[in-house]
Amino acid sequence: MLEKRNNKPNLNVTLNKGSKHTKSSEFPKDIDETTLIDYLKLSTEYSADEVFWMEPDSTIIYVNQSACLKLGYKCHELIGMKVWEWDPLFPKEVWPTFWEELKSLKSVDFETQHKGKDGVVFPVRIKGHYINVHNKELLFAYVTDITRIKHHEAELESYNKRLEEEVNKKTRQLKAEKDSVQKHAKNLERLIKQLNETVEKNNYLQQQLYNEAHTDALTGLYNRRHLDEICAKEVSRADRYHTPLSAIMIDIDHFKLVNDMLGHQVGDEVLKELANLLSKRVRESDVLARWGGEEFIILLPNTATAECESIAEELRELVACHEFGDVGQIKVSIGVTKHNNDEPSTMLIHNVDLALYQAKNKGRNRVETYTYGVE
Repeated sequence: MLEKRNNKPNLNVTLNKGSKHTKSSEFPKDIDETTLIDYLKLSTEYSADEVFWMEPDSTIIYVNQSACLKLGYKCHELIGMKVWEWDPLFPKEVWPTFWEELKSLKSVDFETQHKGKDGVVFPVRIKGHYINVHNKELLFAYVTDITRIKHHEAELESYNKRLEEEVNKKTRQLKAEKDSVQKHAKNLERLIKQLNETVEKNNYLQQQLYNEAHTDALTGLYNRRHLDEICAKEVSRADRYHTPLSAIMIDIDHFKLVNDMLGHQVGDEVLKELANLLSKRVRESDVLARWGGEEFIILLPNTATAECESIAEELRELVACHEFGDVGQIKVSIGVTKHNNDEPSTMLIHNVDLALYQAKNKGRNRVETYTYGVE
């Protein structure tokens, strides 16, 4: 394989153009070339990798012991064989193209397969180099059995595949759980909305029931029942804190004539207009209610009799000057009274009713204050 000149091997070898070493190999001066060749042979023979030298037509001219052991041939059996005889992935027709590429690239590194004498195929990695020894072109190749590497790669690929499947499975589970949570969340949101609507409806109905129970349907003022409740509380507060409490009762004079002559619908409009007129005049602390028919009551906390009489007179004049649609002007009779300590709330209503009775008996369209002992 190596040509000899002057009876000594000449190891001047042209290296790859791509290599950073551009000069011929130089050997230590104290080691002769014969000894060095022996060293190189030993290092090649005992290399764990397969070593091949081939001619341009792929004929093997040298193999080491590792190659023989891996392929199962005797070394002399491999000498002279072509590469496609033991490389099933390297058909004969591609060799010329490969050789030209090798000459151009100078070095190649690729994976392929080798087939042993027993027919067993195993993966290998080849590092091939184009060598020119005294104008003799050769291929020098290191071949590494990568069966274990491929096995580990296969295991890793299998593990990655299982891991990917597990991740996908977990992802699907999480998505299903997320979808389930979102579904439950939507159901919960829907139930909460329904509950809120139900609560809102119940609150509305309760308010309606409260209004129906405590207000007069025609005028929107407090009704008699609710006035009784408020009156009892105000009397209790006046007794506890010794504060004055007065009451006013208003009755429309000759209201029956309005209903009889103009109809109850007109009469109802008069009642609503009067309720609106009184509502605008009473103070925030006062309590205005429709007592029944054409009668209205006003409770005036913290108000003495004299002040109550003055307010009552203002109300009488306010009504007398107001125009009530087709009816025109109307007149009212008003009774005034005060709460006496320790008397029940019913007595306050009774006394103000007596005062109103006195106003009507004295000619109507006037204000009268209840005088104790006079009924």
